[in-house]
Amino acid sequence: MSRAGAGHLIPEAELTAERLTGEIFSLLDQPQEIEKLSTAARGLARPYAARDIVNLIEEAANVHTNYPRANP
Repeated sequence: MSRAGAGHLIPEAELTAERLTGEIFSLLDQPQEIEKLSTAARGLARPYAARDIVNLIEEAANVHTNYPRANP
């Protein structure tokens, strides 16, 4: 998500309560950044992912329930 601009990545070695708190409060002071992250996250959404996965599993198992596939 961070590569897509939908989040910030804190490497595990740098992750402390203080660092996380700082990142959160920094974002709270930047509503434009929150909106940018939100927009990027929505762009990554796959609202029919669960249905599509079920369809693929059923196809692999030769079981057909004929759920319509989502357009990617």
